[in-house]
Amino acid sequence: MGNYYSTSQTWYVYSRDLTSESWNKEPIHQAEEEILGIFKHLVYKFALQMDDANKNYKAIYLYQGSTRYIKAELMRPESDDFYKLILDFKNTELATEWDMHDEHIISGNKTLWREVEFNKFYVSLPEDCTYKRRWQLIKSLTPNEKVVPKLTISQYLQYSNDQSNV
Repeated sequence: MGNYYSTSQTWYVYSRDLTSESWNKEPIHQAEEEILGIFKHLVYKFALQMDDANKNYKAIYLYQGSTRYIKAELMRPESDDFYKLILDFKNTELATEWDMHDEHIISGNKTLWREVEFNKFYVSLPEDCTYKRRWQLIKSLTPNEKVVPKLTISQYLQYSNDQSNV
C-alpha cells in the first residue's frame, strides 16, 4: 500500500459471521507484506460468494494491529438476491489507492483472478462519501437457476399466436 502505511506489523483479514453476527477470531488471511491487492482479491471472492466460507460471512475486514483499514460488507436484501457490496475505508487516500491498486492472487491459491468476473456481476454505484465505495449485483450468482430468456416482441407475438391454435 505504498509508503503510506507501516510494513512493520502483520496484516490480518478477519470476518464477521452472517447468522450470529459474531466476530470470527481466526483470520482468513495474514501477511507481513503489502496486502491491499490480496484483500481486493478476497473481497471479489466474498462478493461473488465463491465458496461456503464466503457465504457464511457478513463482512470481511483488513486490520493491521488494532487499526481497521477497510470493511467490506455484503448487504443481502430480503426481497431479492441482488446484493450490495459496501466498502468503508479508513480515509479518502486509502479509498483512492484501492481504486488504482491491482488485484493480487494469494500465493499457492488455485483460484485465479476475480476482477473480470466481479465486473460481470456488479456495477459501481455513485457515492458522495469519499472514503466509501458501493457496488450493486446486477445478475444472479446462482448458475443453476432456470433463467427464462427474454423474448423480443416478434418472438412473443409468434409464441402467442402459436398458443392460440392449441
